[in-house]
Amino acid sequence: MSDRLLSVGLDVGTTSTQMILSAITVQNRASGFAVPEMAITDREILYRSQVHFTPLKSHSLVDGDAIRELVELEYKNAGISRQQVDTGAIIITGETSRKENASAVLQALSDY
Repeated sequence: MSDRLLSVGLDVGTTSTQMILSAITVQNRASGFAVPEMAITDREILYRSQVHFTPLKSHSLVDGDAIRELVELEYKNAGISRQQVDTGAIIITGETSRKENASAVLQALSDY
């Protein structure tokens, strides 16, 4: 059995932030009596946002509200709503991951 899911990926880096929407096909490769063994069997990039400068409030704080606004803008540009998204991932990398509020920003964006 295969399912096609809409996935969002958000990369919040040291200097840039970008969002990608993909359609992924997942398939359970286990037999009917085994623990599910899910695998991605196909991926199609549907939308790739422009690259934005990662917004900061200060040298030690990420601007989570501005990132959320970027995500809202890119959902609009892609022509979808966040309610249509089935799954996704957020990564915060580099120096941005060391900001005082990086974890809080990650948690605040996780439902988005």
